[in-house]
Amino acid sequence: MKKYLLTLGAMLVMATGNLVAQTPTQPIDSQNVIEEQPATLAMPDSQNLQATIQPVVTEAPQQPLPPSEPPRRGLDFHWILDLVLLVLAAGALALALINRRELTNLQHTVADHADTTTRNLEKLARVTNEQFKALKNTALNEKRQTDIQPVTVTATPPANAPSPAKPAGPQTLYLARTDENGRFTRASETFELGNTIYVLTTTDGQRGTFKVMDNRDVHRFALMMPTENLTRACIGNNIQLSSGFSRIVTDRDGEAVREQGQWQVTKQAAIHYE
Repeated sequence: MKKYLLTLGAMLVMATGNLVAQTPTQPIDSQNVIEEQPATLAMPDSQNLQATIQPVVTEAPQQPLPPSEPPRRGLDFHWILDLVLLVLAAGALALALINRRELTNLQHTVADHADTTTRNLEKLARVTNEQFKALKNTALNEKRQTDIQPVTVTATPPANAPSPAKPAGPQTLYLARTDENGRFTRASETFELGNTIYVLTTTDGQRGTFKVMDNRDVHRFALMMPTENLTRACIGNNIQLSSGFSRIVTDRDGEAVREQGQWQVTKQAAIHYE
């Protein structure tokens, strides 16, 4: 603000100096010059001491006059120029003040938007972190549930006990996920939500075919971790990427055999997502 006021004052001083410099001065008329000669005393007689002093007026020799000049009209032009400069200075000062006010408002607006954006990003980061922790805890809990297997106590039958009868007709078993070696970690005669992923059909209890169970809850559970739940027992196009899908379709049944009390995958099932 002080800078603009000093600039305006300097321009006013310059305008005033121009006006003073352009004020015309009166020329000196040198046509008539009055010269006073020393007075001469006339003594009519010796007794009269009064003298008469008479000024003598002489005319200076005529000097040629300079050529007449047209009347000067620069005063009006400089007045107009100074007025224009004053108006421009005032306009520049007003424009500078307006721009300064707008710049200040813009800076406040940008600062407010930056603060709002920062708060929103911090809030989003907190929410995302909480959701990630919740999803991680859910996955760990489900993994613990699938890893827990009941202890099976096998009673040794007496030597003279009759051999168990072979199952008559097809038998259905519900299988959990497979381990790294392609063995199903759990087999049950009943459906267990949170464990069951596949359903196996066998006629002799030694060989059978399996497929992904057609159940919405099973699909949602299996698609949460497709690498552990599906890719070891199934093949398909990018089945390790399950984001955005909600249904599993078995295109070809897989095959498994029973070895050392566990079902082993011998041929993977073919699946795709929808």
